Amino acid sequence: LGDDLYLASRFGTGSAEILEYFYDDSSLANTADRITRHIEGYIPAPLTHLEGDAVTGFLFAKSGTSSNSLYVGRIQWDGNERIQNSWGRWEYPFNIEHYTIRDSVLWMIVSLGGGLHLVKQSLNATDIESYHPWPYRLDMMAGVTGDYDEEANTTTFTPLDSLWYAPDGSHKFVLTTDSGAAAGTLLATTPLSDDAPFTVVGDYSGINVTLGIKYDYLLQPSIQYVRDREDKTMNEGRLQLRYMDVAYEDSGAFDFSVTPHARTTRTYRYSGLILGGLDLILGTAPPPSDGTRRFRIGTRADTVTLQITSDSHYPLTIKSLSWTGFYNEISRQG
Repeated sequence: LGDDLYLASRFGTGSAEILEYFYDDSSLANTADRITRHIEGYIPAPLTHLEGDAVTGFLFAKSGTSSNSLYVGRIQWDGNERIQNSWGRWEYPFNIEHYTIRDSVLWMIVSLGGGLHLVKQSLNATDIESYHPWPYRLDMMAGVTGDYDEEANTTTFTPLDSLWYAPDGSHKFVLTTDSGAAAGTLLATTPLSDDAPFTVVGDYSGINVTLGIKYDYLLQPSIQYVRDREDKTMNEGRLQLRYMDVAYEDSGAFDFSVTPHARTTRTYRYSGLILGGLDLILGTAPPPSDGTRRFRIGTRADTVTLQITSDSHYPLTIKSLSWTGFYNEISRQG
């Protein structure tokens, strides 16, 4: 991945570890860093495939314990300083037989519906269709056309093939730019199965409609710590979080949930609508927006579970998380 070499290893009995091997010009040293030590136990062993893309900074790892998911790392450097090392899991409605990356596109050979299919996924967030008003957060998108029944005032759409069948039956299709003022509006959510047609009220036969598989977004921040001047964690005291500021970019609605230890979950909703905004017009779909939202936490940092979730077809990009809190250090007397 660029100038670095990544190696898969095993840590303990059931978890995998990824080592980053690089050459440091300043010290003339060869170093292998454990870049997954902060998520120890998250990636199950053994790893059967490891491949990355130097342009976007994505590193994909496939575990032998899961046939329908990839563990995805995002690694970014600023000179000799690593500024991002985040990991997550992408789950798909099919089994991945093999994958490779070419020109920032993830190509997968998948098994679904009793056959093999070749599926591609762009890793470039700005790589969208010209008629889409913004990047839709939908899997396996394709344009479909409908047949309008004037007497019933309904439009019937037919999926392209059995590849559109998802095991959980959750599908979304949305209006695109050609629909005029309603571009990007969620038209319907409907379960499909094996090429069965679906019908919506109204005449949508003369516009482009995009069909895609719905998927959920979940981001769970790691435990927050106070750090000293050497960037080492300070674990001798208690950190009480008051608020967390979530900075987002080109994003729609999302939920922020707070689950303190042994207490019920509180969920805050950001609707994606900004009152007074010039883009908030009745009868139109508001575009994604940029900004920062503050959410109340009010509990200990080492016992709380925080999650950001979304099931919208709008894009969601979390730029950063920052917190405000109190830190009480334990004093010791000899």
